[in-house]
Formats: sequence, C-alpha cells, structure tokens
Amino acid sequence: MTTAPAVSPPAPAQARACLIRLGNALYAAEVRFAREVVVFDEYTQVPLAPPHLIGVANLRGRLVPLVDLRPLLGLEPARATRGAKALVVERDQLTAAFLIDDVVGLEPLERLTAPSRCLAHPDGARRRVYRPRGWELT
Repeated sequence: MTTAPAVSPPAPAQARACLIRLGNALYAAEVRFAREVVVFDEYTQVPLAPPHLIGVANLRGRLVPLVDLRPLLGLEPARATRGAKALVVERDQLTAAFLIDDVVGLEPLERLTAPSRCLAHPDGARRRVYRPRGWELT
C-alpha cells in the first residue's frame, strides 16, 4: 500500500477592501466590486434627479450614474466639479461611479470594524457601511 503525502486544501482568498476618503472619514468598498478609479472631466446633469445623483458620465462609451454618497451618509454634499475622482463599482451587472476625495489603500476586510451603519435603499434593502478600526464616522 502506498500513501500519498497529505495535501492541504488551498487557503480561501482573503477578502480585501478598498479604503476611500470622503471628507474627514474613511469608508471601505469590497475590492471584488471595485473596478477602477477614474477622473471624469465631463458629466451630464439629470433634470429632476435626486440630490445624490450628480449626473451621468461616459465611461468608454457606457453611461454610468455619478453618485455622491455623502448625503446618504449624513455628510455635507460634495461640490462636483470637472476633474472629480470617482470609484467605479459593479455588482450584478450594474455599474455606478461614486464621488470620492481619495483612495487611501487596501486592507483585509477582517481588519475593519463590523458595520456600524446601514443605509436605507429605495428598494427597501439595507446596505452595510464598513469603516477602518480606529477611524470615527463624522
């Protein structure tokens, strides 16, 4: 009888988060949904849109909504200007660009505190907001 050496199953991939800065606060987006950071030189405002929808922008021939998360998080709205940075996220074939001040880096998701807030969404679902340990929400 021959015995084969024990083979350990591969370690599960560690979930990571992209840390973004909005004002004085840091927030995190799961890397698996983050696609890229872009600078939109132009965007088109949408008449009668809710305040958090800044407009729509052309991303390589595809229109994406440009969203300001600040009002949804209880922060002062951003002053959207040409050259504004946005984090493009995609989930379930839906793509959106969220205005950000900066990308701070990547962190393992487990190093972030548990969601301290949930966002109400028009579809009735609740969305989790993660934050880095030691950073306070303002």
